[in-house]
Amino acid sequence: MSGKAPLAGPAANTLEASSSRLALSLSIPQPGVCYPGQTLYAAVRFKGDTKYEKLSLKLKAETPLRVWGKDRWQAGAVASATLGGGGGVPVTNLERWTFVDLDIPLTSSGRHDIGDDKRKHPGSSHSHPSPEEGVYEFVVPLPPDGQVLPSLPAIAGAIDGAQCCVVWTLELEGTRHGWYRSNDKLTLELPVVMPIHAPAHPPEVQAVKGLKFQGQGGQNLNVATRLVCNPPSIAQDTLRYRLSLEPTDSVTRSMLDSAFSSSSVKTTASLARQVRTAPMKAENGQDFHWAATRVAGGTLERAAATDAASGTLEWTGELVVPPGQVTVQSTYLDVNFILNCHLRSSIFPNGDLHLSLPVILPSIPPELASRAALDAGQHEQQPAASGSALPPYEP
Repeated sequence: MSGKAPLAGPAANTLEASSSRLALSLSIPQPGVCYPGQTLYAAVRFKGDTKYEKLSLKLKAETPLRVWGKDRWQAGAVASATLGGGGGVPVTNLERWTFVDLDIPLTSSGRHDIGDDKRKHPGSSHSHPSPEEGVYEFVVPLPPDGQVLPSLPAIAGAIDGAQCCVVWTLELEGTRHGWYRSNDKLTLELPVVMPIHAPAHPPEVQAVKGLKFQGQGGQNLNVATRLVCNPPSIAQDTLRYRLSLEPTDSVTRSMLDSAFSSSSVKTTASLARQVRTAPMKAENGQDFHWAATRVAGGTLERAAATDAASGTLEWTGELVVPPGQVTVQSTYLDVNFILNCHLRSSIFPNGDLHLSLPVILPSIPPELASRAALDAGQHEQQPAASGSALPPYEP
């Protein structure tokens, strides 16, 4: 059985999973997400007269992803020839990369006041719970080598060919004695966020674009373009960007003024997601950059004020980042985002001027935007491990 949590929440969130014999719960303090370095407390409870030969508690993080490679292409070609299929078969393979596999020690000494069920140890007249039942402490680790791997939900449908996601789970498994007794396994999916390096200055891209027409002497007419975006600092932030056109000479300026005053310019802005996957197992594999997919649309409107001296024209816009869209940077998986802005007019070659700007989308909620808030969160009152000197556990 499994328990699944949203990626963020305004208040403390309790994750729970249970079966007829076993229960697992985890309280996540405000703002309802986990982050590296945070200490959490998992509560394990038995139901009835349950006994296990072995009990294990693990924190795991993995990412399933589709990869390409030479070996896979050969296997696909052989299968296609054998089956007689003219179109071939998919040459991708689903692999799982586990980057965190942490065994949580079940070293709780037990407290007599946890729960209503009291058990006796052999040879003891004192009543207290089983030594394997209690509250256990663990710390959320950082991914290896400074990689950025926050929780990333899978996208339903065939929009994302890579079919990638990043999943952090807390797994409890009880091994039962007997040939015909199945083990009990409970899983909680943790909403993990992660700090990411933000650019010191707003990202921008500049380019010189040619116009469709030429001057009187046959010279090319060019315009200097610039796209700037304020870097987002929190998850689901609003991107604010500005697109500007500056003519390089007076002839270009007069042509721009004439074109934009006599006909309306169609504008579009969108946010696209591009995934890179790399093989983990097969030799001769290669990185593959999947086709970018559109995840959100934004506005792009003509600015009221322009620079009359230089003839610069400006458009401004906003775009709200949808939930679950976060940047991932790792060895085998990258999830990057690109801001695209288009100006459509007959004055441009092919009727379109297009600028693209990579942007970093953080996963940190507003409450954890500053490092000070992150550090302060570690000192909040937390449920205590059984028998420890930590603050008392309050289910």
